[in-house]
Amino acid sequence: MDAQGHVLYVEVKGTTGLADTITLTANEVAVARSQHPNTALFVVHQIRLVEDGGAEGGYLHELRPWLPEDERLEAKVYSYKLDV
Repeated sequence: MDAQGHVLYVEVKGTTGLADTITLTANEVAVARSQHPNTALFVVHQIRLVEDGGAEGGYLHELRPWLPEDERLEAKVYSYKLDV
């Protein structure tokens, strides 16, 4: 909650690559849209994986408030209902 008592809905993503594209679920998009402008997207990118199975470093990219825009979304997976 912020100082004014608003809840902030945060989505966090991490990648070892660049922060040019991330994967979102339909629910993550729906929540961000329904709760805007009380939303934020945090992406930690260029994370380094270490030998013990951990991770370190990375750079933070923050969008606040965050509203997923249709022109930036690309459908990659569909569910198809069968008549069985």
